Amino acid sequence: MLNSILPPKPVTDSFVTSNLGTMIILKACGFVDTHHARIINVSEGYLKLRIGHGALTRLFYNCKASHKPLEVTVNIRETIDSEDLATGKYVPPQVKHAAVDVKISPDSLGWNNQEFQDVARKVLWSLRYHFMAT
Repeated sequence: MLNSILPPKPVTDSFVTSNLGTMIILKACGFVDTHHARIINVSEGYLKLRIGHGALTRLFYNCKASHKPLEVTVNIRETIDSEDLATGKYVPPQVKHAAVDVKISPDSLGWNNQEFQDVARKVLWSLRYHFMAT
């Protein structure tokens, strides 16, 4: 009973991608285009999106296939492995990569936990696909 009253917990994940700079921007643009997402906020290394539509928008525009809105927050930071943290010894530079932290939250009421988890996982895997993450 209590689970149906409380909003679902956000889905969080972190992954690594070898895409950097302009390429990572293009990958993010592809994700935005695929999901018809609206950009809420963007800055260097930060992207906040809204995917889906609220009940009134779905009704007004007859968007039957669209799910309830999600808020997707993406933090991107470039990293270089130049030091072995365990021993403190220098290691020859490895390939540069970007660490991506993702948080997917419900952006409206009415989500049941299982439905939200299913949709959020699909969005997360789509994001990983676009970034070709490992």
